[in-house]
Amino acid sequence: MNKLLLTFAILCSFSFNNFAQSITHYINSGNFYYTPSSLAINEGDTVVWLNDGGFHNVNADINTITGSSFNNPVSFISSPTSNSILYTYVFTVPGTYDYDCSVGSHAANGMIGSLTVNSLPIAGCTDILASNYDSLATIDDGSCVYAATFNVDMNCEPVGSFGYVHLESPLFGWCGGCVPMTDTDGDGVWTVTVDLAAGNFEYKYAVDGFAGQEDLLDDMLAGEICAPVTDYFSYANRLDSIFPGFTITDTYGSCSACLLGCTDSLALNYDINATTDDGSCTFPIIDCNGIVNGTSITDS
Repeated sequence: MNKLLLTFAILCSFSFNNFAQSITHYINSGNFYYTPSSLAINEGDTVVWLNDGGFHNVNADINTITGSSFNNPVSFISSPTSNSILYTYVFTVPGTYDYDCSVGSHAANGMIGSLTVNSLPIAGCTDILASNYDSLATIDDGSCVYAATFNVDMNCEPVGSFGYVHLESPLFGWCGGCVPMTDTDGDGVWTVTVDLAAGNFEYKYAVDGFAGQEDLLDDMLAGEICAPVTDYFSYANRLDSIFPGFTITDTYGSCSACLLGCTDSLALNYDINATTDDGSCTFPIIDCNGIVNGTSITDS
């Protein structure tokens, strides 16, 4: 049976602000220091270098002492100034940044600093077994959904009594056919695979846009347990717990398996386990002399 993959789940959405607010950090600068000289911040944060006095800049491009590149994730350099604010920069690329003051011999006298920019958490599904697993996610946002396969055996229903079968649930708004099932191999078992969140899932099967639907009230009143969402009067719906790899096979309109066979106890091939008669019953032949399987065609 082919599987039709549909997705029905309410996915939680998260913004970066759910995990970390952008913050402005301040570094004091003077002869010959940056304070603090090292600082850890988050992606998206802003750093403001304040000037306590003197003529300075912020150089994150070429190391003034060695003449080599700092090899920072992003290079930048500000113009030297004696203003109260040396420079302001928003860090959008994670990594480690080294910098110095390129004015005169300030760097050689110890006016150097470093920044570590941490990546923000990436929200998503972190369960590798889920259909929507996100390999880039660093924090689980509760959005994981799992492929759940539902099979329903229609072989015990009268031939020609329905056209098509569909899965119904309050999660789908009892939509009357928006989750169709298929039976491509014609074995009488209809199937559909749906992406669902883990946990309880209420459902039932119906046919032809709710022209018909399974009735499990009698089963529940008889002590069965397959449709526990019930008032024991007007409705009875199925309930199962969804988990990775979930697959279930139900029988339309019954909590019991569909077992075809001869249900006539007088037949030679009576099947005590059969739940639905398949027309296969055979009966003994009694001849005109009352002999079982006899051959006489006239009375003696």
